[in-house]
Amino acid sequence: MQFAPMDDLRNPAVAIAFSGWNDAGNAASDLLRHLAATYPGTDLGVIDDERYWDFQQTRPMLHREADGPWIEWPALRMRVVHHPSATWSPCSAPSPTCCGAPSRWSS
Repeated sequence: MQFAPMDDLRNPAVAIAFSGWNDAGNAASDLLRHLAATYPGTDLGVIDDERYWDFQQTRPMLHREADGPWIEWPALRMRVVHHPSATWSPCSAPSPTCCGAPSRWSS
């Protein structure tokens, strides 16, 4: 991935949350969703490389909306958020399931 230069960073910090069994009742994921929804910011990018997820364990989600259904594939989403005290980069994703699987199905 390539990123454009970022200006106006104040005390930059990165927070990463992996959802799943280790997310303590979604506490980490919910905090990052709160930061992204509450404070102004911009999307940095998405890493959706299928080498990180076994789609038998981490399923894509089907969403149904008024304009039609769409599939959300597992991905690491990155954003820059401008909090009053610091610039945060919340990154959230399902827990990777890449280790130990000898073969992969292409999506």
